[in-house]
Amino acid sequence: MFSHWRRGLRWLAWIAAALLAVPVLAVAVLLVALNLAPGQRLAERLAGQFTGGMVQVQGLSGGIPWAPRIAHLEVADASGTWLTIDDLALDWSPLRLLGRDAAISRLAASRIALARLPESQPAGPAKPGRNAPLRLPVRVDLDALHVGRLELAPPIAGMAAAVSIDGAAHLASLTDGDAALTVQRLDGAGSYRVSGRIDAAHIVATVTAQEPPHGLVSGLAGLPDLGALSLNATLDGPWSATGVKLALTAGQLHAAAQGTVDVTGRAADLDVTAGAPAMAPRPDVSWQSVSLDAHVHGPFTKPEAAATLRIDTLAAAGAAIARLAADVRGDAGHLAVQATVTGLTVPGPKPDLLQSSPLVLTAAAQLDAPTRPVTFALTHPLLQAQGSAETAGAMQGQMTLTLPDLAPFAAVGGIDLHGSTVLTAKAAMQGDTTSADIDGRLHITGGMAPVPGLLGDATLGVSAALRGADITLSRLQLEGSTLRLSATGVKAADRLSLDWHLALADLKVLAPTLAGALQGQGKISGTPENFTATADLAGDVGTQGLPRGPVKLSLNATGLPAAPAGRLTAEGVLDRAPLSLVVAAQRGGDGTLHLAI
Repeated sequence: MFSHWRRGLRWLAWIAAALLAVPVLAVAVLLVALNLAPGQRLAERLAGQFTGGMVQVQGLSGGIPWAPRIAHLEVADASGTWLTIDDLALDWSPLRLLGRDAAISRLAASRIALARLPESQPAGPAKPGRNAPLRLPVRVDLDALHVGRLELAPPIAGMAAAVSIDGAAHLASLTDGDAALTVQRLDGAGSYRVSGRIDAAHIVATVTAQEPPHGLVSGLAGLPDLGALSLNATLDGPWSATGVKLALTAGQLHAAAQGTVDVTGRAADLDVTAGAPAMAPRPDVSWQSVSLDAHVHGPFTKPEAAATLRIDTLAAAGAAIARLAADVRGDAGHLAVQATVTGLTVPGPKPDLLQSSPLVLTAAAQLDAPTRPVTFALTHPLLQAQGSAETAGAMQGQMTLTLPDLAPFAAVGGIDLHGSTVLTAKAAMQGDTTSADIDGRLHITGGMAPVPGLLGDATLGVSAALRGADITLSRLQLEGSTLRLSATGVKAADRLSLDWHLALADLKVLAPTLAGALQGQGKISGTPENFTATADLAGDVGTQGLPRGPVKLSLNATGLPAAPAGRLTAEGVLDRAPLSLVVAAQRGGDGTLHLAI
C-alpha cells in the first residue's frame, strides 16, 4: 500500500514539475524567437496592431531582452505622429528587477524628434490616493544617458531647436541619490547643466545656463526677445542650514537671492532682489520698469517679512496697468499685503471700464494658526469684494461681491441693463470633490425688455459639485417678479443630463399684446456633439382682442446641434375654437431645411 502512495506522490511531483516547466519553456521559446529575424519582424507588426497603429517599430534587433535595439520608432495620436526616435539602444540587466533595481548601463538614441506634445485624453474619475506622495517603485541606476540630437519643433520651444543630451542618475529614492544632466545646443550657442546629490542629511544641487539672445530657455518661456540669459543657482548644506545662492541675468533684467533655509526646522533667512528697466520680451509683453526687494527671516509660521514690488507701465496679453505697487509685511505670524493698481485696462469692448479709479487689494493671513486663515478685500467704485478662506486642513472659503451699478458691466456684453446685485459664494474641498454655493439678490430697475419685467427684485441660488471633470448641479433657482426657473443636472464622462422647470406668471412682460401664464418643464440629454432636447409647456394664453384659452405645446428635438430634427405639437383653444398643430422639421446633410406642417 505504501508503495502505491510513493508511486502516486512521484507521479504528482512529475506533473507539478511539468506544469512549472511550461511557462519557463514558453518564456525561453519567446526569447529565442525574439532573437531571430522572423520573430523580430513579427514583434514589429504586433506592436502596431496591439496599439491601434499608435506605435510603429522598425528594425528590431540586438539581444532581447538584455540589449534590444530599434532602428526607428514612431508614436502617434489621433492627429498624427508626435514623437520619432532613431537608433534606440538599451543595455540593462532585467534580472535585477527581481531585486527592485532598474540597472541600466546605457540608454541612447542617435536622434529624437518631438513635433509637439501629445493630445491630452479626457480625465477619468478621480482615484483614491492619487494625491499620495510620489515615490520610486524601484531603485534606478542609469550609468549613461545619451541623445545625439533632440529636435524640438516650434510648438514645443517657440522655434526650431536641436540639442544633445548626456546624463546619469543613481536614485535609491526621490530623497536619496545623485543625478546629472547636460544639454548642449547644436544649432547655435547655449549650454545647460543640472546636477545634484541628496540624502537624509545633506543636499547639493547646481543649475547653470548660458545662452545668447533668442535662446532655448526664452523660447520655452514664450519670451523670445528676453535677451541673453545667464543663470547660476546652488543649494548646498545640511537640511537644517541649506545655503541658497541665485544670480540671474536676462537681457537687462537682473535678479539675485542669497541666504539659508532650514527645511527641518521650517525657517528661512533670505534676501531677494530684482530689477529691470524698460523691456519688451515679446511683442505683447512690455514694461517701463520693474523692481523687487524682499527679505524674510524666521520660522515659516512666524516670519519677519518685508517686501516691495513696483511695476510701471505694464502691458500683457491685451491688458495694461499704469502702475502696480504692492507691499508685504509680516511679524509674529501675521502677514499683511496691500496692493494698488492704477490705470487698469482690460481686453474687450470696454477696455477702460476700471481705468478711472485705483483697484485696491488688502489681505491678511495668520500663518501660525492651524487652519491658516486668510481675509481679503478688493475695492473699486464699480465693485467691492470681501471674503475669507481657510488654506490649511479642510480648505474652504467664502466671498461677497457687490456691484452697485450693473450698467457698465452689462455694456461689456453689448446689453442695456440697469440695477445692482449682491452675490455670496461659498466653496469647500473634501477629498477630491469641490463643492460650491452661490446665493444672491438682483435688483433690476431698467434696460432691455423683457428682462426688467421678468426679474425685477429677484433671488438667485446655485449649488454644484466638481469631481475631476464631472460636474453635478444639485440646485439652480431663479425667482423673479414674474419668472421662476429651476434646474438640476449632471455632466459626467462627456455626457450631459439636465432637467428644468419654468413658470411665467404674466405673459404681458414678453409683449404688451399677450395675456395669460405658462408653466413648463423639459430635459436635455446626450453629448455636446449629439444631444436631445424635450419641452412641455401648458397655460392660458390670449392676445389683444382674443380671449384666453388653454394651450399645450410639446417639443422633441434630436441630433442637436449638427443634424437637428424635431417635432412641435400644439393643441388647445384659440379664440374659442379648437387648436391642433403639428410641425416637423429636419435639416439634411446639404444644409437644406425640410419642413412639414
